[in-house]
Amino acid sequence: MYNRGCLLRAYNYKRQVRPTFLDTGRRNITVAKGGLAELRCRIRNLGPKEVAWRKLSMDYPLTVGTFVFEKDDHISVDHKTLSSDVAEWNLVIKRAQPKHSGTYECQISATNVLTHHVHLHVLDSPSGVESAIELGGTKYVNLYDPITLTCNATFGRDALSSAQVDWFHNGQIIKSSDSHWSNRLRIAQYIASDGRTIISELRITHSVHEDDGRYVCRTTNYVNDRQETDSIDVIVLTTANKDISKRTGDKAGIHDGESTYIIFALSDVFSLAKQARNKTCTHRPWSLLGGHGNVIK
Repeated sequence: MYNRGCLLRAYNYKRQVRPTFLDTGRRNITVAKGGLAELRCRIRNLGPKEVAWRKLSMDYPLTVGTFVFEKDDHISVDHKTLSSDVAEWNLVIKRAQPKHSGTYECQISATNVLTHHVHLHVLDSPSGVESAIELGGTKYVNLYDPITLTCNATFGRDALSSAQVDWFHNGQIIKSSDSHWSNRLRIAQYIASDGRTIISELRITHSVHEDDGRYVCRTTNYVNDRQETDSIDVIVLTTANKDISKRTGDKAGIHDGESTYIIFALSDVFSLAKQARNKTCTHRPWSLLGGHGNVIK
């Protein structure tokens, strides 16, 4: 077990070691308008010092640590610890615009400020992006049964990081925090193996009548500011019978040619049989039920 003296010496040694920037191989970056720009800054032996990002054309830092000073929701810092003495402090610019072009400086606060420069060029136009959307799933469901809908949204590779998928029900955006969906809703989202398709699955664990209606999957592509939608109508049936294909409707009889066959409830058949056995039945069987026709034996 290390004693306090050893720990202090190790800490002081780490403070005395000069931090160094490591090569990431990405000093000049070009992205299309609306794309994702990641400016990487990899450092060894940072110790207790702070990392800041600054655009050379500005007099103030954009970020210090993971805190963002710039009032731009496109900008964030992605901090990754790669080993005990190596970490990355990457400046991330989502939905990059031409105004973000320029030279950026990753700084380490020390007696002498250490700097690492990355050049960013954002094209004036978005890259050519082909997109498509397809929605499928449960159209007819028995009351209390689950509803599963799957939306496949395909984008260009450069646009995937700037894409968003939303779900709507009867014109209202679906949120798990809504009391209507409480403890019944699950939306899972993942990227397909082709690297271009987002698969979003909406699952309602048990349906109620209010789940009837039109469901819409909407994709937003921030590369070209384009939205696409697909919809599906879901009907929640009143019956809880699993075999809905055998439902006979509200009519008591099924017509076949000129004959009308009356389907008796099982209890009625037993009652008629008992009366016949006791020889107390003085009426025709169908007259007891208020109907006419031939009884199916």
